[in-house]
This record gives sequence, structure tokens and C-alpha cells, in this order.
Amino acid sequence: MATRPYISIQYEGEELGEDHKLGCKCCRFRAGHDLPIPATLTIEETREAAQRFSFAIFRDWTQLNAIIKRFEGTLQKRWMKKNVKQRRDVLLKAWPDISTTHRPDFANFRESKKQISRARTMRSEAFLWPYINLEDLVQRHLLLLFLNSRGRTLPDIHRAADFDRAHVGFGFDDDVLSLGIGDQDFCCASHFLEDNPIEELCMVVQSRCSPAKYATVVDPDKLRLVKKLKFKHIRPATEGLVTLEIQHGIYRFLLACAKLILHDVEPAMLFLAPHQPEPDMPVPRTTEWENVTTHALEASYKNPQKLNLERLKMLVGGRRSAAEDHVYSLKEDPGYFINHVREWREHSDRFDRGKDACFCFSCAKDVAPRAVQDAFTALLVWDDIYRKLEFMDPMDVQMGRANEDKVRLADEDAHKWTAMSCIVKTLVIIETSILKDGIPNSPRLRNISNIFLDKEGVKDWAIASIKASDGQQRVHNLFQSIFDEYMCGLHRLQKLVEEVQYMLDNDDDATQYMDSWIVEHFSDLALLCELIKAILSLQPWYDTVGAMEWNERLTRQGQRMNKVDTTLGKLVTGIPTISPQTTRRFCDPSDSDFEYPADKARTKANVEKMRRAEKHLDDFWGHIEGEIKEEVGLDLQKIMRIRAFEPRTIYRTPPWQEPETPTRKTPTKILGEVDPNVNVYRAYDSPTRSKFTPTPAKEKVKTRGVIAGAHHPRTVADDAAPVEPEEVATPKVKIKQKAFNVFCSLLPTTMSANQPCREIAWDDFLSAMDAIGLKPEKLYGSVWHFQPCAEEFRKVHVTRSISFHEPKEVRRGNKIPRPMVRTFGRRLKHAYGWTDAESMFEVE
Repeated sequence: MATRPYISIQYEGEELGEDHKLGCKCCRFRAGHDLPIPATLTIEETREAAQRFSFAIFRDWTQLNAIIKRFEGTLQKRWMKKNVKQRRDVLLKAWPDISTTHRPDFANFRESKKQISRARTMRSEAFLWPYINLEDLVQRHLLLLFLNSRGRTLPDIHRAADFDRAHVGFGFDDDVLSLGIGDQDFCCASHFLEDNPIEELCMVVQSRCSPAKYATVVDPDKLRLVKKLKFKHIRPATEGLVTLEIQHGIYRFLLACAKLILHDVEPAMLFLAPHQPEPDMPVPRTTEWENVTTHALEASYKNPQKLNLERLKMLVGGRRSAAEDHVYSLKEDPGYFINHVREWREHSDRFDRGKDACFCFSCAKDVAPRAVQDAFTALLVWDDIYRKLEFMDPMDVQMGRANEDKVRLADEDAHKWTAMSCIVKTLVIIETSILKDGIPNSPRLRNISNIFLDKEGVKDWAIASIKASDGQQRVHNLFQSIFDEYMCGLHRLQKLVEEVQYMLDNDDDATQYMDSWIVEHFSDLALLCELIKAILSLQPWYDTVGAMEWNERLTRQGQRMNKVDTTLGKLVTGIPTISPQTTRRFCDPSDSDFEYPADKARTKANVEKMRRAEKHLDDFWGHIEGEIKEEVGLDLQKIMRIRAFEPRTIYRTPPWQEPETPTRKTPTKILGEVDPNVNVYRAYDSPTRSKFTPTPAKEKVKTRGVIAGAHHPRTVADDAAPVEPEEVATPKVKIKQKAFNVFCSLLPTTMSANQPCREIAWDDFLSAMDAIGLKPEKLYGSVWHFQPCAEEFRKVHVTRSISFHEPKEVRRGNKIPRPMVRTFGRRLKHAYGWTDAESMFEVE
């Protein structure tokens, strides 16, 4: 059963034909020429279109709601039994022109091949409904989620989310910023007119079931005549109209799918059958670990979720813990430090292009201080974000004291979210700047990158399209859109980040050009996008634009919203003051003084090398800390001491001690061992002792009277030593043999630490962490987050989460390298106070 022909009121790109002169598909998409733009309509045409869409939305929703209340269980059973081909046929019949790939609005970024014709551009349907596609809906249970969320809730609940998920061009919301801050609903006419001095058509959206009152087009001159609190939101008419068009397409498609699945049910019975209780949503079986990509994909088909403040604390807490461990590892482990400096050196803009990496003084003098600056910046900012989240009250409390008349949070809560917005915006700028400098200089992209200065004298880069492969072209297109303010505002940072993650998960050709340094910094940018999305979800209760203007006004008056800004300013100012002699003397990665054979067996020579490298590292940090404190008055040790969760002590290798060789006495041989003719008495030749065990005597129990001395306890002498209670040994946790072997490598004993640790398979590491109650979840980039599960399912006592980066070697099929195993074990010890595996675990 095919749906009615779709007629869009939006701009269709393919109408331009061959002579559009807009360049190739990739260039057109980056410039936004293919994105839907508002149609030029008169007031009467706008009102007529709004009424037509409103009546169509509620007509289809009423039928879908009736079907879901009666046949949702049947829909679930039939859909789960269908194979991929059968599901595909149903979707194609419901929407013949349905998109084929995931996020079809980004298809031009993926198909940047030169042989593609320029004649056709993307249809506007791909941008208005990017989540309605075959690749996603034929898998798992996404269509069932879609039917449940839209069939059991009113359309106005999804209004804001539907427009936000669409990929539209300019003309709908001209004040969009690069961080996505600027979108908001207006609760009343006065707020709308304050931010919209230009007279234009408006659309009042009300939370009513009546199609006549759902969306009303109002002239701005008559807005003040509308009584307060009789409407829910006010939006520009262009945006409101495209939102109605999006909802009309969704309900038309879902109703067609439901009728096709229930093809054998009489049409009258769809509305006359008795109601059924809502069934549980079927969860498909999968062997994969949880990942944020799946959650983000399912969110497009679910009801809009409330802000989960606890999850934000969990994610930020894991990143903050990683930043603290990173700083301490730089101070504690010379091997970790020098490898980190090498990574920064390889992505430095001072790289002599066309030659191998050089670590001479002229090249390396700026790299180590910059790596130090990045480490402390991450610690300061993520710790500040974590503390701000910790001091926030639960969302129920915040909404309870909000002003319902003005639809605004209380001032104290709004100020906290404003401070959060400011520090997040600062960190987005920092991470974007780091990636912009590092990607074109990375070892796998520098051969096709051309760095130049733009018209304003700002450093920019482009790739030589002749030399670039398809994978390199895709990496360049995506990150160039993130770095460019215009394109980032057009395509939205969150959507670009999700597309990069989709590339990492599905395009091996492009992923090979993103090394671990790039992926780690991209992971931070993705986490910041999650925070931005959380802040935007507070609208209209939180006015982001007004809050940012208020913060800028305070800044001009000399009042800082974030005290961490002052520390960051001192850090940025103090790093360049480090004398070149310090980096020249202590930061030459080719210096043998940094040789740190921690992975080799403990011999006298290796221990002396390790102690020399640790002393060399201590001298470097001593000079760095001293110079920064002298120049700008910033105490790095104090920062680490204040920001750390718990006090830490830098581990240093003890001096070499010769192992004690036990003296062996020459055993005296008895005559029987020398002369076999001598009979020697052996204990096992005699009867066993158990045969002669005497029977224990019976004890007579007194049944009458009082036992003598029962009321006269024995008095302990004053000089007698008190009896100390015996220490109760902590019971060991029973785990399987494979998990036990993993933790023995991560947490070796004192004796086994002298031997080289073995490599660990990444899947074994995930299974071992899950076995003790730390549930793995794949986040953006290379980050894996381990969250403590419910207490009844935990085998160890842990209260906070921890995150690790998946090593680049694992993506190539190898195991976790030994230095990384040592780093993982050190972080587990610091985070949870664990000592060694043999004292904590045993094989079940």
C-alpha cells in the first residue's frame, strides 16, 4: 500500500539541473547550497499550509494511536519475525522514495569521488527526515520504538526535537551560533518581541489536541493581544511551517507501516478491537557491548528524554579522573612522558615537512611545554566542570523552584548553568584549535596537506585533491567543517561529531588516517558536545542567549564567572616563559638519560637506567615548576594537590639490592641410599596412625544446680598483656581463570613485578572488568567508560567510574602493548586503592 505522493513546500535542489554552477556535490554541501530553505509564501498561503498540515497530522495520529493501543503487541511479534528483506519491502511500500543510507544528509561527504555527476543534488527529504532510512530501520527494533513513541504521545511533545533533528539551511534560524547556542522557544509575547524586533510572521504552538488550535499563524502586531499562558511556544512562521511538514511526513509514514504489517486485519477492527495493555519493548539479542552510538541512534526514535544529570556527572567524572592520572603519569613515568612528547612533536606545526621526525633543540624546545600546558589545562577545566555538576541540585529540585509564569529557572540555578556554558565554550575553542593544528601535521596526512594564511592572516589548511585518497578527502571534509565557523554553524557541531563517529565505526579506509592522538582529542570534543546538548535541552526554561549576554556584561565589568579562567590565563602566560635551556637540557627524546626499561627484567643495569631516567624527569619538572612560579606566581604542585581526589605519592624505583641466595647444606646420605642391601625403615611401610586413634572419652554434663565458678569469672592479672583481636582477612573475590589472568597482568605482586608483564587482548580486558562489576560502555572516539553496576551485581566495592582509551594497536588486531598494560594497572591502583590481584581475587 503506497502512500500519497509527497509534495514539499521547500526548495528542491535537483530542479537546478546541469547549469546550476554550484560545484561538485561535496563543495555544494559544505557551502549549504543543497540544504532546504524556506519557500516564499504570502500570509494567506502560510495560514493555509499550516491548517492543512495540522489537520493531516491529527488525522494520521488519531488512527495511529488507535492501532497502537489495540495491536502494538501484534506489531512487535510480526516485525521481529521478519527478515531484512521483508522489512525492507514494508518500508519501501510505505515510503517509495525513502533514503537508503544512515544520515543521508551527509551522503555528499561520503561520496566525494571525482566520477560522480554534478547534475543531481540531494533531495530535501534526506535533510528533513534523516533518520527515516533503510539502513537504520531494517535493523534491531528501531521502527517499533518509533511507533511506540509517536503512537502513544501527542505531537506537540516532539515538536522541538523534530526540528532540531532536521538538517536545514539558513532562513529558518539565522541567529544560530557555532556551538548550537541560540535556539530557544519563547514562552510569551513579551519575550519574543524583545529578541525579535523585526516584524515577521509568527506561529503560536499550543499543547492541545485540536488541529484548529495546534499551530496558529499570528501577525506580530497582534501578538500582544494574545492572552498570557494560553499558548505554549512562539516560533517564526518559517520554522513552524517546516516543523509541521516534518511531523506530517512522520505520522503518514508510520501509519502506512502499521497498516502494511497488519495487512490481514479488517480496517474496521483497527478501531473497534478492545484495548490491550502496553507490552514490553522487545530487546534484540546482541553480543556487543553498550555504546553511545546506539543510544544516540535510538534517541531519534524515542520520546524526548529529560536531562540526566547523574549520567553527565558519571561521564565528566571519568574524564576528570583520566586527566588527573595523565598529569601524574607525566611526572611519574619517564617512558610515558617521552612517548607523549613524541606524539606532540609528530603533530606539531613546526615539523619540517617532507623529512623524518627530528628532535633537535630548535624543533623540540616548544613541544614539551605545550604538552605540559595541555595536560594541566585538561585537569583544570574538567575538574571545574565536574565540581560545577556536583554542586548542582537534582533537576526535580531545580524545576520545583523555577518561575512558571516566566518559564525560567531560578536565578541561582541559571547562574550555575551559565558558568557551565562559559567553561564548555572555552574548552571547545581549545580542543578545536589543537585539532586544527595537529591534523594537517599528523604523519598520515601531512603529505597531502597545504598550510597557508588566509586573508585575515590566520593559519588555515587544505589538501591536494589530486594526491588525496577518498578516505583522506572524507577526513578533511568533516574536520574542515568543524573548524570553519560558518560551516559549523550551518551543519551544527553535534551532527558533525556524530558523522565523524559513524566514519570511525564503518569506514576503515578513512579511519586509518586518524591516529590515536587525533582520536583522543576528538573524544574530548564529542564529550563537550554532550554537555552542549544537555544545556540546550533546558530550553525554554534556560535562556542561553540572555545568559551569555549577562556573562559578557560581567566580564566587561571585571567580574569573572569562572575562577579557573584566571589560572588558565597564568598557565598560558607562564608556559612561553620557560627558558630554552630547560627544554634543551631535559627534553631531548633522543637522550639516553630517558631510557626507561620498565618492561624488561629487573637487573642491576636496568634498575640503574630506570633510576637515572626518573631523576632526569624530576629535574625537568623541578625547573618547569620553578620557572612558572617565579614568572607568573602559579604553583603547579599546589594545583595537583588541590585538584586530586586523594593524596598521591610519586613512585620511584628503589636502589638495586643483590638478591639473597640461600646457602644450601650438603645433605647427608643415609647408608640405605648408598647400599641397597641395607633395609631402611620407612614410615609408609607401617600401619597408618589413624588405625590407632583412641576413642574420645565421653564428657558428663551437669543437669542440676549451678556450675561451680559460673558467677566468678577468672580475673586477669594487671601485668598480663591484653589479647589483641585477630585481623580478619578480607575474603577474596572469585572470578574465572581468564579474568584472573588479566588482573594478574594489570596488578602484579611485588615478586612478579620484577618480570616483564604480558600483553592483554582488549576483549579479555573488557570481559574481566565486566566480571567484577564495572560495566563497559563505548563512548565517542576511542574512549571506553566503566561504570559500577548495581550493588547486588558488583563483586568489588567501587563507587566511581573510570575510563580508558582503546589503544590504536587494538584496532589493527593486536593486543594491548606492555607499556599500556602498566599504565592501566597504575590507574586502577590509584582509583580504587587496589594492591595486587593475588590478594584480591581467586579462581572460582
